[in-house]
Amino acid sequence: MADAGYDIADHTGVASDLGTPADFDALVEQAHGLGIKVLVDLVPNHSSDQHPWFREAVAAKPGSRAKERYIFRPGRGEDGELPPNDWQSAFGGPAWTRVDGPDGRPGEWYLHLHAPEQPDLNWRDAEVVAYFERILKHWLDRGVDGFRVDVAHTLFKAEGLPDAGPGQHQDIHRNHLMPYYDQEEQHPLFRDWRALLDTHPAPAGVVAPGERVMVAEAGIFDRERLARHVSPGEMQAFNFAFLECAWDGTAMRQVVEQSVAGMQTVGAPVAWGLSSHDAVRPVTRYGGGARSVSDVPGPRPC
Repeated sequence: MADAGYDIADHTGVASDLGTPADFDALVEQAHGLGIKVLVDLVPNHSSDQHPWFREAVAAKPGSRAKERYIFRPGRGEDGELPPNDWQSAFGGPAWTRVDGPDGRPGEWYLHLHAPEQPDLNWRDAEVVAYFERILKHWLDRGVDGFRVDVAHTLFKAEGLPDAGPGQHQDIHRNHLMPYYDQEEQHPLFRDWRALLDTHPAPAGVVAPGERVMVAEAGIFDRERLARHVSPGEMQAFNFAFLECAWDGTAMRQVVEQSVAGMQTVGAPVAWGLSSHDAVRPVTRYGGGARSVSDVPGPRPC
């Protein structure tokens, strides 16, 4: 619960404060009996720092197999006392935390694009890819109808982990240019996931495989790049441009027209985003008169 539950130690478990696996099965059964679809919030970018993999990685020597599942790097500076690059966490401050080595001395740094309790997984590692395929199958076997994919645009990081450069995180409309956002390698992965959802056998009485849903929480504001996430064989995706749009008729019209035009390139509808668990609710944002979204606390950075 370092980030409202988005720091996950067991991606196939049910948190004890929410219930048991049997409770989850009963929920799915009752929901389906009422014609309600059930989605699971899949969190593939990171795990909890309490995940067995990460505990093993922290205790391991540099270059060990355990560390390859995450992104560990030596620091810069005379004694490695500086972060490996200039990347910033979405929650503020460097996206790197240093850990002690097996000898007790300051050692390597690990990447976390969010809280330090959420170490980023290394999606260039085959074991991570296979692990999440098992996770998807686990929840499909429990009868879920699909997945919301948390920060889907952050899984892969640019080879070599280059500096982002001055002004990073200053303009959300250019965030696809960051070396830790919207990398090309994510699209083949998402197509594999889409194929899995479309073919994996469904339990009796559950939605047919071809009707399962996968929606990306992808904070990408460039319309053409966002459209790639909803191209045939991938996902649906939230349209954050409308969620972030100012309370202004001209600005809203522009966002609507540009969003529709962008999605038409791949023949997909727009998934309008008015609110989320990270954002101020619409009754506040739109009920307060001539105020921009920036006048009230906004969503967390994606």
